[in-house]
Amino acid sequence: MNNNKFEYIRGISDSRPGFDLPTRATKSSCGYDFHTPVEFTVEPHSTTTIRMGVKCRINEGEFLFVAPRSSMGFHGRHIVLTNTVGLIDPDYYSNPNNDGEICARFANLGDEPITFKKNDRVMQGVFLKFDTTSDDCATNERVGGLGSTGD
Repeated sequence: MNNNKFEYIRGISDSRPGFDLPTRATKSSCGYDFHTPVEFTVEPHSTTTIRMGVKCRINEGEFLFVAPRSSMGFHGRHIVLTNTVGLIDPDYYSNPNNDGEICARFANLGDEPITFKKNDRVMQGVFLKFDTTSDDCATNERVGGLGSTGD
């Protein structure tokens, strides 16, 4: 049963927050485009962290793979995610010490500032399945957010 679902984080009304939940552009798109919750500028050769205002309920045995949209490296843009890709675990969602907000840190490798308007599409997420080894013995429960399982 598919229970994957994007939601706004606590404190953001889903009636008219001014930015969209992640969406697929076409029926054959594998990636869900993430929309910016605010306008922001990434200065040349610097980074900017954006709290995306959304979380994602993910089926057990799956994860959300997050990467920049393909267009981020074209059309005069030189934007990357500083960690190159993100892996969002199913237990990141609404655990005891974290609502599960997805964040992104963008780096501008170019020589000109790049501004994104509120609701621009800046990265994409794809749901993928994962498996474990036959001798896996992980039993810990996540109780925090970004970096809570160690640096």
